[in-house]
Amino acid sequence: MVLAACASGGGALPDAEPTTTPSVPSSVPTSSDTTPPAADPYAIPDVIDAAYVNRVLAALYRIDGDALREVLGSMVVGRAPIDLMAQAFSSPQLEVKLEDLMLVLDDDPAIYKVPPGDRRVTVESLALVSPTCIVALVKSDFSDVVVNPAPRDPGKVGLVVLVPVSDTVRANGVNPTPWSISLARLIGRNDPPLAMSQCG
Repeated sequence: MVLAACASGGGALPDAEPTTTPSVPSSVPTSSDTTPPAADPYAIPDVIDAAYVNRVLAALYRIDGDALREVLGSMVVGRAPIDLMAQAFSSPQLEVKLEDLMLVLDDDPAIYKVPPGDRRVTVESLALVSPTCIVALVKSDFSDVVVNPAPRDPGKVGLVVLVPVSDTVRANGVNPTPWSISLARLIGRNDPPLAMSQCG
C-alpha cells in the first residue's frame, strides 16, 4: 500500500520527490516448495533390520487380509482375492495361499471376527539379509482375524522368506514394497532356517 504524505496545513509538500514502493516478487517460495519428497518407507535400505522387515510384512499381510475379507464377504474365491494374493505372495507360497482361500469356504464364518483384521507377523530374528533375499524367524498373532486364536506352540517358530517382486507386480501398484513372500511355514526352533529357506 502507498501512503500519501500530507503537510500540517493540508497542502502538498513543495518539490516532493515521488515515492516508490519496492517491487514484491509475485511468487515467494513457501516451505512446501522447498520440502523434499518423503522417503519411500519400503525402499531397500543400506542396512536391512528388523524394523524394516516388520514394515514390509505388515504391508504384505494387509493384502493377505484384504483377500480374506473379499472371500468372506462373497463366500466365493473369485478373481479379486486371487489377484490380491498374487501381489503379496510368489511361488511356492502363492499356491499354498490359494489353497487356504478355498478352505475358508468350508469354515464356520462365526470363527472369524467381523470384519476380520490382518494377521500380525513380527520378526524375532533375521537369519539372512541381502538385497535379493531375506530370511526371518517370526511370530504370528491371529487375534485380529479369528475370535479364538489357537495358542502358539513354544517349540515352533515361523519362517518367512522374502524375495524381490516381479516388474509386473510393481506396475500394478497394489503391493507398495519391492518384496513378496515366497515361503511361510512353521519350523522347529532347532531346525536350520537357512537350509529350509530355499534362498540361493
